[in-house]
Amino acid sequence: MVGMTSAPLDASAAKACTPRLVLASASPARKKLLEDSGIVFEVRVSHVDEDAVLVRATKTDGDQHTPAQAAQLLAQAKARAVAHELEDEGVVDALVLGCDSVFEFEGTAYGKPYTPQKARERITAMSGKMGTLHTGHYLVDLRPAPEDADPCEACMIPTNLSFAAHEYILRR
Repeated sequence: MVGMTSAPLDASAAKACTPRLVLASASPARKKLLEDSGIVFEVRVSHVDEDAVLVRATKTDGDQHTPAQAAQLLAQAKARAVAHELEDEGVVDALVLGCDSVFEFEGTAYGKPYTPQKARERITAMSGKMGTLHTGHYLVDLRPAPEDADPCEACMIPTNLSFAAHEYILRR
C-alpha cells in the first residue's frame, strides 16, 4: 500500500504477542534445552501415572504399543493433564508442551529405573551395546483457534544411543 510503512515490533510488543509456554515435564534435560535456547517458559509437572496411561491405552486399543507409540501416548497425556489444569484456572493464552521418552533395548521398552540399583543393572546389561531412545512431543494450544485452522500433528523422534563400558560409568 502507498504511504504505509511497517516497523519491526519492539521487545514489549513482541512479548505481548507471544503466548505463554508451559513445559509439562519435570525433566531437567528438557528444562535446560529450553533455557539454553533462550525460550521463556514455566514448568508445571503433570503428575500423570504413566503405567496407568499405558494400561488404559492397551485396554482401549486392544494392542500392546511400540516404545515409540508409548512415548507419544505419555507426552500427550502429560500435555493434556496440564492443559486441563490451566483451563480450570481460566488460562486461555498458553501453549502446553508435553514430552516423554521411552528407551528401547533389544526389543524391550524401558521406563525410568527409579533406583540406583536398577540403573546399575541396566547399565551393566547394556554396556557396549546400542539402543533407541524414542521421544514423543505433544503441544496443546489453549488459544482460541480460527475456524479454518489446520489441526496440529504430534511427533515422535527416535535417537540411537551407544553405551560406554559400564566400568567407566559406575566409577564416576
